[in-house]
Amino acid sequence: MIFREATPADARSIANVRIKSGKKAFKSILPSRFLNLKLDEEENRYKNTLEESGHEGWCFFVAETTSGEIVGYAYAGYSTYRGPKGNQYPHEVSILHEIFVLPNFKRQKIGIKLFQKVVSCLPADRYSSLVLWALKRTDAENWYKDLKGEYLEARGAGLEGFDIDEHSYGWPKLSDLAQLLNQIL
Repeated sequence: MIFREATPADARSIANVRIKSGKKAFKSILPSRFLNLKLDEEENRYKNTLEESGHEGWCFFVAETTSGEIVGYAYAGYSTYRGPKGNQYPHEVSILHEIFVLPNFKRQKIGIKLFQKVVSCLPADRYSSLVLWALKRTDAENWYKDLKGEYLEARGAGLEGFDIDEHSYGWPKLSDLAQLLNQIL
């Protein structure tokens, strides 16, 4: 498996991973209208994200097989979130925006390696912490708990008339998270 920085040319493959992984991960949580994403629209979204993520402080990685198939991705960057009280994370905070791995490639430590790549890429002199939001009742939420993510708060969000629940998790010290991920690998 090759882990490398993503480029805008990877957008279609990344969109494919997002669509296939999302259908599997969220099928019991979200209505089908939110799972039937259009490949062209998602490709454009990721192309724009990748073009914008070239700025300092953004990290976007893919996992690619030796035959060239992208089977996972993760990206993180700047966040304005400072914790439930607004000051729990007083310094600049990074946020893990997304991490997905194709269902057939799970349980091979690809997600951990992608997470480790993103965390190690984030500039330590700029970010001291990392946060994320995870849909409640998913394997991902359990994964973040296993990685010692500190539960921060819950929020409900409206998604075109459908209510979803999200939980935020954080790692106050990015260096501690990096050390944990390195130990696992």
